[in-house]
Amino acid sequence: MSLTVQVPSQRRQYRFSHFAELLLCLLLLVTTPPDAFSHCHHDPDQASFGTEAMAGWDLTATGLVAIYYRHEGLLPDHVTFHRIVQQGFESGSTDELRLSFGPTVTILQADTTTETLPYVYVIVSQPLYYGTAIDSLGLARDIWIDHEEDGLNGNEQKARLDAY
Repeated sequence: MSLTVQVPSQRRQYRFSHFAELLLCLLLLVTTPPDAFSHCHHDPDQASFGTEAMAGWDLTATGLVAIYYRHEGLLPDHVTFHRIVQQGFESGSTDELRLSFGPTVTILQADTTTETLPYVYVIVSQPLYYGTAIDSLGLARDIWIDHEEDGLNGNEQKARLDAY
């Protein structure tokens, strides 16, 4: 079956199936709510934030510790943000700190070549924020908030950065 469309200076034939596909696409585009496209971003997965992919960490201006993860290339592509429980120069070992705080913390030691005592950050092991798609400035384009800081288990909420 073919459909003939008259144009003033020329005559074109379109197959009915192509016309129907175009019409269906336009109809879906017009009737689909805008929120339907927000699910195009994938939720973060636990494997992307493993210790084997850890590329380094840094203290942020907001008082959180950012841990960066690299999977492909030279630049990190994932990040997690952790709350600091305690920080300072420590005379004891990291094992003593782990025993005093328990298994819910991670201990990071800063490079302090000028000091005799190491400067350590005791952070909550499970992140408060997860970020993916890091841009050239080191900022995550997609961020999820884990209010309970209980790991990636599906209760994370995607952050709306345009609301801030």
